[in-house]
Amino acid sequence: MLTKVILWFFALGWAFFLMKMPGGPPILLAFGPIGALAAWEFFRAKRSSGAKGSLLAMLEMQEGQGRIHVSGGSGIALNPATKKIALYASGGGKAYSYDDVRGWETVKQQAGAIYSTNFSGAIGAAGTNIREAVKAANATGFFVTVRDIDFPKWRVEMPSESDQARWMEILRQEINGE
Repeated sequence: MLTKVILWFFALGWAFFLMKMPGGPPILLAFGPIGALAAWEFFRAKRSSGAKGSLLAMLEMQEGQGRIHVSGGSGIALNPATKKIALYASGGGKAYSYDDVRGWETVKQQAGAIYSTNFSGAIGAAGTNIREAVKAANATGFFVTVRDIDFPKWRVEMPSESDQARWMEILRQEINGE
């Protein structure tokens, strides 16, 4: 969420800065980043809605039944009535019985930061910091291990630690019966 706010702030600031320049820049240069961010948000939301529909279909559930979490094109859903879990990632998904679930865990990684005292070093450090932040975000999430030769470990994008704790407890109660 914070990354999204920073990106929007940067894009709006860029447009405002360029529009205040004498002579003004081409409109595409000033407002291009805003359009790109809007398109990115649209396709991200569309991908998440596709994941939710697939999860509901795999478990033969209607909206409001069972438990479901979808974020960033990945998701997890439970149907307590049929004792099935569905997992979705990278455009595909699969349903499993509770007996096929071997374990689950949460992982939260933080990227380190590199600092520099001169301009050229700062540019290189910024690129490295961005790359490391993306790697840490991709390694963060909720992981479910199942009895499956083709897809033994699934990653569900779940950056919020409160959501991770909530789903840890949901699976403990549903699958372990605790």
